[in-house]
Parts: sequence; structure tokens; C-alpha cells
Amino acid sequence: MKKAIERSFSRASKTYSSSSYVQTEVGLRLISDLFPVMERREGKKRLLDLGCGSGQLTSLLVDAFDMAEVTCVDLSHEMLLQARAQIEKKVQQVRFLRMDIEHVPSVLGKERFDLIFSNSVLHWLEDIESTLQGIKGLLTQDGVFACTIFTNGSLRQLNQCLELTRGESTVASKFRSFQEVEALLTGVFRPLVCEKITFIRAYKNILELLRNLKRSGVNPSCRKKDSFFLKEDLKRLEDCFLRRFAGIVVSFEVVVFIGTQISNSIVKSP
Repeated sequence: MKKAIERSFSRASKTYSSSSYVQTEVGLRLISDLFPVMERREGKKRLLDLGCGSGQLTSLLVDAFDMAEVTCVDLSHEMLLQARAQIEKKVQQVRFLRMDIEHVPSVLGKERFDLIFSNSVLHWLEDIESTLQGIKGLLTQDGVFACTIFTNGSLRQLNQCLELTRGESTVASKFRSFQEVEALLTGVFRPLVCEKITFIRAYKNILELLRNLKRSGVNPSCRKKDSFFLKEDLKRLEDCFLRRFAGIVVSFEVVVFIGTQISNSIVKSP
């Protein structure tokens, strides 16, 4: 599965920033929630961005929170090239590591970071619980972990119509539920922010939806190989949307989380 994920995001590296509207909006929400947490932490800081993608949000983090050292990790070499172009001139000490996120705790085990950030990535992990425990070990004593994780409530409308017209399901149907994600995160970190948010997006037609997903690195179907849609497939899928939802609309359900290793009384609930 990881090879397929790497292939999808590598293919989308040049279109990711302009097509990943939801991922970017979710990431901006997370950064906004970080401001009251990070402003109480003075001095130069070390940032670890897990799944940095094109580096768009990493660049914003550098500007917002006075990052002196930055480590960018991504599975896709092409994405890291995009990130390098965004960040390299902003920070003196920066490195770009092509790596599976699940291997990060063992490879960087002796290092400590003031902020570990991961936007729209961790839902792809096979062993998220062990990885979260490892990430916790990479934080400084008062370090902050911030992430967004998509749940199986995402792409609900597309999932229904794919099942009805093709007998398939979306990749999002394999993600964890909000309750499962919440339990995993709060079992490892002390929550400062833990909330579920839902974004709804409308598209002109079914082709626009599928193209947008592909250009943001997401293969719509959970089939191992890329899905191909004939003209009649697209018509059946679009007719299903119009009949059941009166338009080409999909929802994205996301957990926004900020946590630390130390106690804090500021907790948001969904």
C-alpha cells in the first residue's frame, strides 16, 4: 500500500499545492489553533514536519513560530524537491529526509523537537499507535505535537455511489472513525485541542471531483491499482450523486489535534 501512496503523491507533486484545497484549509486551521499554544514558548525552536508535502505549510510555520532548525520528512522524493524550493532559503539549518514516517522515531530517536507537525498524513499509517508513541519520545519536555487526521466519515457520498455503481469503496472508508482517532491521540498525549470538523465541497461535475482527488494525490477507489472510469462509468456515478444528493458534493471529516507531554487545562471538544 505504501508504494501505491508514494506513487500517487509523487505523480501529484506538481499539482498538489494548487489542488489540495481541503488539506490546505485543514492545515491552516491547525496552525491558527497553534498560535495561543506556541506564543508562550520563547526562543528559537526546532520543527519536525512529518509528511511535509510541497512545503507550503512548513514555510508558514517557519515564519509564524521563529523556527531555527527544520527537518522535513516525506515519502515522495518529488514532494521533497518542491519543499526544498519553498523552505531552503528561509532557514539556515534545514534538512529533507525521504523516509517512511513509521521509521522516523527509530532513525531520529536521539533528537528532540519543540514542535512536531503533521497535516493530512497520519491516516495513511498502518501502525499509527506505535508511531504516535515514538513521536512522543521525540518531543522536548514542553514540546508540542500538532496533527490533522482524516476519518472514515470523509468522502461519504462518493463511497455510497461507488458501492452502488461499481461495487467499490473509497480509500477513506478504510480510515479510522473519529472515536478511534480520538482514543489513540488522547491515549498518548495530553490534549490541548481535540475537535472534529467537517468540510463540504461542491464540484461542477463528477470528472472535476475525480480529477481534483487525483491531483491532490488521492486515488478515489481503494483498489490496489489506479481506478479507470469509462464514459458510461462517469455518467452512472454522476447520476447517482444527482439522484441521492442533488449535486456533486462530498464531505471531509477531520480530527484537529494539539497535545503535549505535560498537563494543561485548555481542552476543546467537538
